[in-house]
Amino acid sequence: MIAPADAATWFYSGTALYQNEFTLDAVNKNSPIYLTIDSVFNIATVVVNGIDCGTLWTPPYKLDITKTLKPGKNSIEIKVSNTWRNRLIKDLSLPEEERVTWTTAPLEALKNKPLSKAGLEGKVRIEQ
Repeated sequence: MIAPADAATWFYSGTALYQNEFTLDAVNKNSPIYLTIDSVFNIATVVVNGIDCGTLWTPPYKLDITKTLKPGKNSIEIKVSNTWRNRLIKDLSLPEEERVTWTTAPLEALKNKPLSKAGLEGKVRIEQ
């Protein structure tokens, strides 16, 4: 992994929003059309054309989006949330007065551990 220039991004814990638009010439609603994502870290909610299509948190990361699609321009939003592990790891490296998070859980086990993956990884596809 290569650290981004903005260290806050490197240790981010929370929700990221991916947005895009795509155009379809026609939509055959007689055959299912799926949104497939290679990997999700840790949970993703998918909205197509303003319609909630569901939430993905386990493989296969695949949703039937047939009923939401229309000929022409379509919009997609994927909200991906990760755990707060990465932020906790960052806070362990800071003096107590500079820490952002607080928990009663024992955190020593996280010291010097690698960061968890976050967001989407790989390809996002629409397949029939």
